[in-house]
Amino acid sequence: MPETLSAIDEPVPGADEHRSTAVSQKTRSLVALALGLVPPYSFVVFTRATQGRLFTLPEMVFYPLVVGTASLVVILVLHRFVCGQPLAALNGRPGTGRRDWLTGLALAAVFVVYSLVAQPLLTRLVAPPRNPEAMTLIVGLIEHPLLMLVWFGPVLWIGVAAFEEVSRVFVITRITAVWAGAPGRLAAVVISTLLFGLGHYYQGPFGMITTGTMGLLSVLLYIRQGRVWPLIVGHALYDAWSVGMAVVMVARSLR
Repeated sequence: MPETLSAIDEPVPGADEHRSTAVSQKTRSLVALALGLVPPYSFVVFTRATQGRLFTLPEMVFYPLVVGTASLVVILVLHRFVCGQPLAALNGRPGTGRRDWLTGLALAAVFVVYSLVAQPLLTRLVAPPRNPEAMTLIVGLIEHPLLMLVWFGPVLWIGVAAFEEVSRVFVITRITAVWAGAPGRLAAVVISTLLFGLGHYYQGPFGMITTGTMGLLSVLLYIRQGRVWPLIVGHALYDAWSVGMAVVMVARSLR
């Protein structure tokens, strides 16, 4: 047999080990994905499905702070020690703080325009939910300035924006680690968007569509730029604008 042909039949040194390592990495990614996302999303769905009353003001402030922050820490630990990647890897591409903030501001502006233009049009197709808890939160923040500081500070930036955006990026990076190429990116877009919408199912179809659309924009931005910080900044600034406007309007009506 010619040497060139016999060489094809010979095992490549390290090939089996390489395949085993690749399978192990995919398995770790799937395990980390399940451990990082199933508990917090199950908590949200179970709590909302079994809650026989409206949430109180302290619950609406401290639930996202405690659960969101704890879930964020779990995801970061899984990313570092189960997936074996440094936390900096969540930023898939290099960037600067200035550019991240500017991109986050632009993303927040897009969200504001969307809420002002698209959401009123959506109300013609899907009835917006009646959400008495939102009014409880707004009035409570007005009446308790300390809670307002807590909500606009660590609750908003850590328990809400950082948790949701880091978990979104975690989904994208783990899925693309298991399923490379364009199909993996498409699956990451679809799954992360659906999960974000599911996390707001208690707001009804209207809330799921609006938040799902914003989530889709965030996913596409991350796939294009590979930076997690603009997503956090854009999310936090938009929520601050949305709740802040409501606080101002309700405060004026209470005078």
